[in-house]
Amino acid sequence: PPIATWAFPFDGRVYYGGVSETPSHLWYSRLIDGTPAPEAVSSTNFIDVSSSDGDVLTGFALAQDYALIFKRRSIHMLTHDKERNPVISPLQSGFGAVSDRAIVQMSGQVFFLSEEGIHSFDGSRVNTLSRQMERSFRLLPKAWLKESFAWGDPVSRRVCFAIPSGPGELPTTLLTVQLDLPGVEALPLLSYDLRLRSALYYKDRNLVCYDQGAAFNLGELFVQDAIDGNII
Repeated sequence: PPIATWAFPFDGRVYYGGVSETPSHLWYSRLIDGTPAPEAVSSTNFIDVSSSDGDVLTGFALAQDYALIFKRRSIHMLTHDKERNPVISPLQSGFGAVSDRAIVQMSGQVFFLSEEGIHSFDGSRVNTLSRQMERSFRLLPKAWLKESFAWGDPVSRRVCFAIPSGPGELPTTLLTVQLDLPGVEALPLLSYDLRLRSALYYKDRNLVCYDQGAAFNLGELFVQDAIDGNII
């Protein structure tokens, strides 16, 4: 397989994206006599995902019987035909996802961060969830949004997006989407002198790696309150 930024298995094949030499190509593995061969990728096993638009692939999401393939300014749906050959179809143009780390699948929906805001896809349509923050997103320079990341909290039915506030900085703003409530809530972390590096939902806990002053820590995040000061 090519050296890829991300990869995922889907219906017997493995797909590879984020290849620097072919940034708009989605590579995929072969089926040998109907048997999956995840590491067998021939030089012709790729899909050109609208390379003429000058955009690049940024990530993916798996949902039910299809996969979503994201570019910065568009979304495509990947399915298979009866012979299990890949079929890709345009789904959305105008915006996509800023990176593969800013895409979350939870409760049958896909949530993602674009240069325009936060959106969801429920299997039939793309919904914009951050309309009340449109002006704020327009003021954000787009270059550093690719450093954002997201994760899901299934117990609290919440999706969290960590977004940097400046170039070369770690995320200092947390935007949360409550699945049962409309809109997006913002929690600034600078008041706690916190800069997030990564996050993981594990055993009913939102674990975050963060900088606080000169310290590099691992802690537990409570979105409704603050960061627990105890180091794990």
